[in-house]
Amino acid sequence: MKTSARLVAGLTALGTSAALHAGRPLQTEDSGVLEPKACELEAVFERARLSGVSATSRTLQLGCGIGWQTQVALALAQAQGARADIYALNGKTALLAPKDDAAAITLAWSLDTQRSAGSSFRHERSALNLVWTQPRGDWLIHANLGWNHSRSARQSTTSYSVAVERTKLGAFDLMAEVLADDRNEATLNFGLRFAALPERLWLDASWGTQLASPSAKLVSVGLKFAF
Repeated sequence: MKTSARLVAGLTALGTSAALHAGRPLQTEDSGVLEPKACELEAVFERARLSGVSATSRTLQLGCGIGWQTQVALALAQAQGARADIYALNGKTALLAPKDDAAAITLAWSLDTQRSAGSSFRHERSALNLVWTQPRGDWLIHANLGWNHSRSARQSTTSYSVAVERTKLGAFDLMAEVLADDRNEATLNFGLRFAALPERLWLDASWGTQLASPSAKLVSVGLKFAF
């Protein structure tokens, strides 16, 4: 696949993967689920670069807890370069709620529709993701095992990732992750989160590189407001 096509295709997918993963700036999902009537507004900007070709995406997501240990979210993503608009419905349901220092397990899911230049909206992607989180003092360990189906590519993908977070470094959290699937090389990401207003407003940034040659690079910045 040509460099520009590879980058645009990957970034188009990232437009919704960023929305799906609530643990910004990680792409690995965490097991946390919003309490009933609690809401979060998230905004993310991403820029990817491969062999001198770059593309960007913007994502805006609103999610709320609806009870039954479940949260749902609506997201809009725009990928420039791909000239694509993506609307996504995302959710998470706690299967094993967190308690003290015990592990928590959550099922995350996503459905999206996509419109490229000159076409109408149509269903493009379905995803399921089993999420495991284990607290260890000031550390959090996350592991994901996911299934993704692309309608346009007519293929399914199995994804997996592992992430670690170091929390309570003053107003900062540091994190790193490795993620991959059965069709692409692994990616290594590093992230930083800053609590600008405790329990209310967070700012974050990440930098990632694909463990392949040539190597794709991805940087992102975002914010989350809880209300």
